[in-house]
Amino acid sequence: MMALLFDHLWQSTLFVAVAGILATVLRNNRAVLRYWLWLAASAKFLLPIGLLAALGSLLPTPGQLPEVSTKFLYSVDPAIEPFSAPEPVINVPAANGSDFETYLLVIWAVGALSFLSVSLLRWWHLRVMLRSAVVMPSVGPLRVRSSFSCVEPALVGIFHPVLLLPAGITEHLSSDEMNAVVAHELCHLRRRDNLAAAAHMAVQALFWFYPPVWWLGRKLIEERERACDEAVLATGADPNIYAESILKVCKFYLRSPLICAAGLSGADLRSRIEAVLRNRAPFTLGKAKKLLLTFSAFGVSAIAVFFGIVSTPLAMTETFATPTLQVGTPGAEAAVLRTIKEFRSGKIDETEYIAPLAGTIQPLLKGFSIRIQGWGAVKSIAFKGIDAGWDVYDVVHDHALSEWRILLLPPEGKIGVLYFSKVFPRSNNLMQSPGTEAALRRTITDLSSGKLNANDIAPDFLDEMQKAVPPYQKQLNYLGALKSLTFKSVNSLGLDVYEASFTRGQLEWLVAPLSPEGKIQSLAMRLIYPIVKGGKPHPGTQASLARFIASLQNGRPNYEEMTSKMANVVRLQLPIVGARIRRLGAARDITFMGHGVQTVAGQGVQGTDIYEVTFANKKAQWIIGPLTADGKVQSIGYLILN
Repeated sequence: MMALLFDHLWQSTLFVAVAGILATVLRNNRAVLRYWLWLAASAKFLLPIGLLAALGSLLPTPGQLPEVSTKFLYSVDPAIEPFSAPEPVINVPAANGSDFETYLLVIWAVGALSFLSVSLLRWWHLRVMLRSAVVMPSVGPLRVRSSFSCVEPALVGIFHPVLLLPAGITEHLSSDEMNAVVAHELCHLRRRDNLAAAAHMAVQALFWFYPPVWWLGRKLIEERERACDEAVLATGADPNIYAESILKVCKFYLRSPLICAAGLSGADLRSRIEAVLRNRAPFTLGKAKKLLLTFSAFGVSAIAVFFGIVSTPLAMTETFATPTLQVGTPGAEAAVLRTIKEFRSGKIDETEYIAPLAGTIQPLLKGFSIRIQGWGAVKSIAFKGIDAGWDVYDVVHDHALSEWRILLLPPEGKIGVLYFSKVFPRSNNLMQSPGTEAALRRTITDLSSGKLNANDIAPDFLDEMQKAVPPYQKQLNYLGALKSLTFKSVNSLGLDVYEASFTRGQLEWLVAPLSPEGKIQSLAMRLIYPIVKGGKPHPGTQASLARFIASLQNGRPNYEEMTSKMANVVRLQLPIVGARIRRLGAARDITFMGHGVQTVAGQGVQGTDIYEVTFANKKAQWIIGPLTADGKVQSIGYLILN
């Protein structure tokens, strides 16, 4: 939240600075131009630039690959699931960051409510005066009332303004001077200055702690009154009479200046009187200045829209979250090309990978080689963005399009995480592909028995599936009998998404359309963790989770707060998970969601506390088990949500 606030403040301050430069350039032109500039700067505080950026995100991005449905082929992941059955867990320093932000929020609320309370009291005082005021004949469109309170002449009200005059004012001002006063208030009426003043009061209430907002308010009043002065003089009013009317109003009624109303006094009185008496006609707006104003207005909007365009994520899949366009990690592109070359050859240099990943790849390398050889030679590679800490690349082959996700770990730059998928178009993104449900049911039965039917698997996917049988069998045997299999959707990879309910839990299966021979070309599963919302977290889990995330971000876990088994897992996975979590950005918020309701693979998800953590770039679901009797973490994991 703090980062978003700082972004908004510096953007709005920059806007104020641009308005100030333009106001200086236009210092000899009409005051109303400068008034509108300052009013636009005030409005910027109520209009986050992200709204314009959001508009840009709706526009097509030059060079963006056409959005096509694709087929997920295979993912290579470290041999060990980080930290526990789900992905490793980490949490934000809620005890420090969240509490600090809470204190700041309380201080802000007190200041804002104080400002609003004072403003409402003054507004109520005006309403009381209006109710007791005597109705006077209207002056054109302007309704007039006379009050026995010692107030200066002012336009009161936003939607139905009334000119409030002090009783007996005609005893102090001549008829010509009264006409000048009324002409001044009519200018406020035509421009709806009270509405603009109310809008800036809202800005001051929201950003009462920010000095530029108060300075901006003074500039608005100054140019507002100067603009009315110029408008009155432009009607042919005598400068001496008009100046005398201002001075008399200040002499007799300045003791009770009004707020929430546009009066005759205000701004720098001496400079106003001097300007009135000089009665110098303001310069007309030349072509150069018109172009400058036009360029500035469109320039700010165009920049915001441009940032929206360049930050628009490219079309991605439901299997992976959409990446954010950033600068790729040095060496990542070369590592992807080198990996493709090694996979095609069927031989890898294990020193380029961390040991667990190299151990995972070796048994699958034969299947990878067969598959990638069929794609043909690499024609081009394009950086797509960074998602969940991984660099994402699109690779065009002679006969296919593939997507690669890679994480390089410092300092040696070894590959810590590697995913790849082949991309295929899908003609129908609304209905399940024919035959996938029946094939999936048969395959689940086969995997549960540990005997895969080769006739159901495409030849180039068979080797990989055979290697996956033992872990799949272990998972399925624990989950128990299949109770239901429900088609959910077709994701943007072109995969049919099914939800399978078992006796002890749920899985989500991703199945590519069958080959022309009716065989499975791609299959993957992922766990689903139902949440029972409500209740209270186990004592100490939120604070432990917060410290754990903070320690991963700074690369210094406190192993004394973990059981020995958990500490060993964290040591092994720290290079991968630490790098991934750091690239999620700063942790901003942590929210308790509820409790886990099932046990997965016998590793105790039931009874765990589930938290949602908001980072600068993503959200993640964190799962943490009850602490030991001596307050140590024994189970923790994470799942990136978006």
